[in-house]
Amino acid sequence: MNILSLFGGIECGIVALKNLGITPTNYLSSEINPNAIKIASQNFPDIEHLGNVTDVNIADLPKIDLILAGFP
Repeated sequence: MNILSLFGGIECGIVALKNLGITPTNYLSSEINPNAIKIASQNFPDIEHLGNVTDVNIADLPKIDLILAGFP
């Protein structure tokens, strides 16, 4: 399952998925806060960080199965 997280912060979305027994094939995150990215990277090193949501080209991503979005 390919997950796209928009405005994910420290990526609590991946914690919720794991609690549901879902292990993503790819977890892509669009977040710009450097502190949030640092925490997410330390806790979940397999996350692929995409940077600013306005710079994401959807054509460059794999087929997305689920989009998670936090409040920007």
